[in-house]
Amino acid sequence: MTIHFPSSSPTPSDSLQAFAKAAAQGEEIYLDGQKLVVRATGTTPQGRQVDWAAPSGDAAAELVRALEESSGVGMGKAIAHELGLSSAPGKPIHARTVESAVEMAAVGSQVLEGVDFLTRLDLSATGRGPGFIAVCERAGIQPSSLDAQARARIDEAMGHRFDQALGAGQSPVSPQQARNWLDQVLRSGTASP
Repeated sequence: MTIHFPSSSPTPSDSLQAFAKAAAQGEEIYLDGQKLVVRATGTTPQGRQVDWAAPSGDAAAELVRALEESSGVGMGKAIAHELGLSSAPGKPIHARTVESAVEMAAVGSQVLEGVDFLTRLDLSATGRGPGFIAVCERAGIQPSSLDAQARARIDEAMGHRFDQALGAGQSPVSPQQARNWLDQVLRSGTASP
């Protein structure tokens, strides 16, 4: 199967989905639409100037890039290391390798979301988590002074920050970073109507 990426850059999820789709349809996956690039230049014994060219399409490097963009640099590199993916311009990658990479990325993302879920629970304003109560007290705010709507706004603001971190490949969020966010949210007046 050949993957053709148009001249405009696909989104990270589109790239990973393209690899998954190609893996489902064939044994080997190549990149198409790539130019030949000069890999070396030299001179023959007869004095003639020559260029050695090879395809620039690097399916393995492109898969690693798609993994890094969709799941974060750390996870992308870990998956590449585990599967032995390394740059190999002009060479295909096996469909089973792509399927394994996509599955590893999905499982890894679920694990990271699970870690963030526990941190969210601890800092939940609506759930009155122990972390939420502690941050409120350090900020000089009595948790009982916040009504249900204020607590919902706080959780919504925190949810946006967790979602941004996940989208930027910065998940899991450390508990300390999340407590700092909550402190900022509380001090910003987000809890006020």
